[in-house]
Amino acid sequence: MVSELFANAVQHGPVGGRVLVSYYSSAGGIRIVICDSGGPTCPRLRTPNAQEEGGRGLQVVDVIAAAWGQFRDHAQVVWCDLGKPLGAALGDDAWAWLPAVIAIAGLSSIRAVAAETGEAVAIPRA
Repeated sequence: MVSELFANAVQHGPVGGRVLVSYYSSAGGIRIVICDSGGPTCPRLRTPNAQEEGGRGLQVVDVIAAAWGQFRDHAQVVWCDLGKPLGAALGDDAWAWLPAVIAIAGLSSIRAVAAETGEAVAIPRA
């Protein structure tokens, strides 16, 4: 899972950009979080044709993860939950740490440590 999301960030993020890999562990499962400076498009689940060599990374994530999603908040953020979906278990401040870490990692020009965070939107599984 980490390698699929990391490879997507490297391939689709800015040339020479940084990638942040993080996780949150709880009794119910693990949330993996990958951030980069963002590319021209947002990550999306697609169905490549049989001749294409790529385009299946998020399909792997979609099949294995209990939940996953993406949002932009000072950086491009893609996350997935392994085990149980951790949505409500993480509480209202689940993303409060993210702007500070993004600023420290140099993924954004923001300087604020405590900033508003984006709402993570889960992508429903088929």
